Amino acid sequence: MKKIIFTLLILTGFVTAGMAQITIKPAFGLNASRLSTDPGNWKHDGRLGFQFGGSVAIGKKFYVEPGIFWMKNNADITHTGDGGSGPTKFNHNISMIRVPVFAGFNILGNEESLADLRVFLGPAMNIVTGINNSEDHPDSPKKEDYKSVIWGGDIGLGVSVWWLFLDAGYEFGFSKVYKDNDKFGSAKASGLWTNLGVRIRL
Repeated sequence: MKKIIFTLLILTGFVTAGMAQITIKPAFGLNASRLSTDPGNWKHDGRLGFQFGGSVAIGKKFYVEPGIFWMKNNADITHTGDGGSGPTKFNHNISMIRVPVFAGFNILGNEESLADLRVFLGPAMNIVTGINNSEDHPDSPKKEDYKSVIWGGDIGLGVSVWWLFLDAGYEFGFSKVYKDNDKFGSAKASGLWTNLGVRIRL
């Protein structure tokens, strides 16, 4: 995966040298994630989360687009092993720094057009920065239970009209979420996301 990131960064340099079009894209968006399996004795139900940040599209018809976003994933988790005390349910929020590196192609138009339609794909690195539970529970997943870096692969579709753009994608989980497979299982995280923002051409 590191080799893929390195290759895309090199490609970014070649594209920058050969194509003058650079577009800065600050954005805000929503996300909804799910786990491939429930973590240990917990039932995991994804809720709506959000992210904000930006990316830089380099190129015209074909482009590369590295970015960085602060992201929060939200979920309801319910402990299934509390016996006679009944289930314990509360909010479980994960804060991450997300670093995607996409390669895209404009099906209609390009980055210089008034409007365009494009497809893109590429890897994303998600760095876990914090975990917040609405209630304390001795068995709930905490920051130290998560892997520090969680890898994913994205595919998506984008449309731009004048200075506005909308991107939507799906991320496939490439790496496991938790360090301890015996305690929390070997879950991977996948999910949908959208970003709405503005295009600033340089």
